[in-house]
Amino acid sequence: MTSESRGQIRVIYGKVIDKDLNPISQVFIHYSDTTVLTKYNSNGQFIVSIPADTKSLLIGDVGFESASINLMDSCNQIDIVLLLMGTYDFTSLKKVDKLRMKQFKKLPELHFAAYQKGIFHSDSVCYKQNFMPNYNRKKDK
Repeated sequence: MTSESRGQIRVIYGKVIDKDLNPISQVFIHYSDTTVLTKYNSNGQFIVSIPADTKSLLIGDVGFESASINLMDSCNQIDIVLLLMGTYDFTSLKKVDKLRMKQFKKLPELHFAAYQKGIFHSDSVCYKQNFMPNYNRKKDK
């Protein structure tokens, strides 16, 4: 797929898969508290039009952790791996975040594996993905 940017609109192309490299269709894409309607197919590929000045996106689906990403200006191809949302009974939020961070740190190698299998177009990403902790480290005052 190619990239385009026309005037005030930026067209983003991409593919979303899970940690087992299976495609995820019907993802939700948000920017600035707005859900964007996307065109997608069963192979996990999508096309979305967003305002040209959009710097970050939130991508997710039911049963998966949302991915918060910061876009670079030249980034119009987003290939992303979503992690399954787990349930952690009788575990503190701090411990859950440790377990989630362990999975989050594996994302670059999962991305590269998808590239090697021809699933993704690039061996690296053109965006920065942010870890979103459940545990708020700020102390109550």
